[in-house]
Order: sequence, then C-alpha cells, then structure tokens
Amino acid sequence: MKICPYCGKDYPDDATRCAIDGEPLIAKDPLAAATVAEPTKAEELQAKEASLIRRSCMKICPYCGKDYPDDATRCSIDGEKLIAKDPLAAATVTEPIKAEELQAKEAVLIRHTPLLVDLDELDGAFVFSEGYSRPNWKVIGEAIKQAASTEDLPDAWTEAALQWVEQVRSDLGGEYRVMSSTEFILLHALDRAAAARILALAERILEHICLALKDAVWKSGYGKHVILLFTDPDDYYQYVSYFYPEGIHPTSGGCLIYKGYVHIAMPYFEGRAVQRTLTHELVHNSLVHLPLPLWLNEGVALVLDRTATDWKRPILDHDLRDDHLAFWNSENIQRFWSGVSFGEPGDSHKLSYSLAEILVNLLLGFSKDFVAFVKQAHRNDAGQTAALDALQADLGQTVATFLGPGNWRPNRKAIVHLWELREAAERKVDPGPSPGPN
Repeated sequence: MKICPYCGKDYPDDATRCAIDGEPLIAKDPLAAATVAEPTKAEELQAKEASLIRRSCMKICPYCGKDYPDDATRCSIDGEKLIAKDPLAAATVTEPIKAEELQAKEAVLIRHTPLLVDLDELDGAFVFSEGYSRPNWKVIGEAIKQAASTEDLPDAWTEAALQWVEQVRSDLGGEYRVMSSTEFILLHALDRAAAARILALAERILEHICLALKDAVWKSGYGKHVILLFTDPDDYYQYVSYFYPEGIHPTSGGCLIYKGYVHIAMPYFEGRAVQRTLTHELVHNSLVHLPLPLWLNEGVALVLDRTATDWKRPILDHDLRDDHLAFWNSENIQRFWSGVSFGEPGDSHKLSYSLAEILVNLLLGFSKDFVAFVKQAHRNDAGQTAALDALQADLGQTVATFLGPGNWRPNRKAIVHLWELREAAERKVDPGPSPGPN
C-alpha cells in the first residue's frame, strides 16, 4: 500500500500520485517511507500546505472520528469542538507540525542511533518488572553527566527518553510506533494522521497552560514531554500499577507519573475526551516543581480543563451539592486538605475532586494574584499561609461559603498525622527508581 503524505488517502502499490492533490505517493510503512520519498523543498511544502488548507472541505471530531461538513462547529455525538480534517490545518500551534516532518521523525525514532548515551550499552539502565522495562534514571542520569556537555544536556536527555520510549514500544509490540513534535514524544498505536492531531493538540494545550499560569509553569530545559498512549486498558493499568502501592485504587483515564522521568500515561478509547485528559495531566506536569497541596493541583487542572476544552458540564448541581453537605465534616475535611481523600475509592474520591474545583473557582474571585498564590502554596499547611498572604483569604472561611458554618480550616497536626498513617501503610512498597531531570 501507498499513502499521500498530505491528505492521508490510501492507494494501491501501482499508483504514483494522489488523485486529490496530485502529490507523489509514498510507501505506507514509515520505515520504507524514509527511503522512498524525496524531501520536498521548504518553499514548495509551505505553498502546498497553504493550498491544501484552503481546499479543506471537511471537519472531524478529534475524539470519536465522525466526519462533518466545513460549516459544522461541534460533534453531535459528544459535543466536542470539530477540527479541520487535514492534519496540517489542525496543527495551528506556534510552529505548525507538518505531516511530512512527523513522518520523517517517526522513521528516525524507529531507527534511532544514539549519539551521546546508548542505553543498550549501559549496565543497569533497565530492569524488567511487571511486564515492562523500567529505566533506572539514577544510572542513566550519571551516564548523561559524564557524556554530555552543559549545552548538550537537553539533547542527551531527549535522546535517552527516545530510547526508553522505544523500549516500551518493543515491550508492547503490535502496531505501536513513536512520533515526536517540538515539545513532545508520543508512543501510540494509531494511524499517522490521528497521532499527528494528538501531537498538535498537546502543543496547543501546553501553550494555553503557559499563558494561564505564566511564570508558575515548570521549564526544566531537559528532555521533551513524554506521552504513553495505550490502546489496551489492561496494558495501561499494568504499566501504572508499578508506581502505586498495593491496594484498591480508583480507576483513571490517565495519570502523571512523578517518579523517574516525569511523563503522562493514558489509555486511548475511541470517542473519549483525549483533550480533557491531556489538559489535566499537562497542568500537573507544568506544576510538578511546586510543593502544592493536592487539592490545589487537582483544582487548577480541573479549572483549566474547562477553559481549554470549553467543557459545558456544570460544576455543581443540586444532587452534587447535597452529596457534599452530607459527606464533609470537621474531621474528614482534614483528609481533603492532606490529599489522602483523593486516593480513596467511592464518594471520597469523587467529592474531593469536585470540592477542589469549587474551591479554586471561589479563590479565583478573591484576587487577580492567583498565580502568586499558586507559586507560594505549600502542602505542609494545605496552602493556608499562601492564601492569607497572596489572596487575603482564609481557606476555612472560603470553604464555609459553600459547606456552611463549621470548623473547616486546615490543621497542620492532623495533616501530618494522616501522612504518617499513609506512609506506614506504604512503607513496604518499593518507591521505584531515583528521580530523573523531570
């Protein structure tokens, strides 16, 4: 089979040019494509891109994949905003992601030859555990320090990340491939056009987060952001279970892995709101350097979910308000401030996330210095001191505006006690490899 590198239409092997845009066809196999097609000159590529975007006459839902006419705005199935069907038109970020560039990068990643650090030659770089090759970032980090100069560190860490993601691809097998963009490395088992749209989406979301959170956003300068997109939910849960203690945990549509090289792992379901999950986890990734209380971290992520994705579901309805009023009291509110309640299945999990979003929205109304509050907030007191200093707001009184009168204020001693109880329960669990640069 052959494929048009611009519109993505498939053709038989004996075809030479696309019937839609007249472009020379390339082999559908990305490895073959790297040796078949002659690179298009930059000026020709720009002109062809502009022509293709002008000729685009269809839109597509980025989640369920349903096609729509050009004048449609939202998907009739899931209500999501439509994007241009042409992946070139969809890549409307600061530096547009071109289909040909993505295709070339995919081939390079699959055939990647390390220049600075070769993890295959590094003793102890990986340990196979629970179905996957787990990198030892302490060993890898030391090797990078010895092999790379200061100016080469970003490239060295990206190179190590590519080799790691390629190893995960090898562990999974099947149709998994690796692609990259300016800021991201993506492991996926999708068709090339769908993967290109997700990379473009991730670039656009990151830009939105940087505009919203300003100088609170973490910029390590070392290595690209990594997204592992699992087609099979069982593969996803097997991968992330390594990073969690034994026990019962809530299901998830994705998570940020803090241990080692910080990265996003998420299952992919056709029709699921990939954009919301990416936004949520990229917010966490952007705030990973700050000692935030969990309620603030999750609340900010949920608020930006809505602003980035135009999510229309109401924050609160009558039933949910009644659930809050019946559930929270002066004792279990400390489980909320400590973050413990977020990891407990059932009502505790659901209502903790809901209360976090409600509280962040309430605090946003106090002052324009919310970013200053985020930068100062510390988990040790659930952000109480920072709220008083930056927002002139007491967290207990703010919660009381929603839950009614009560002793809602964070209690440092209670928070520490809850952490100690959780630590005692998890002490027997291996914490995993030492942290990397992310």
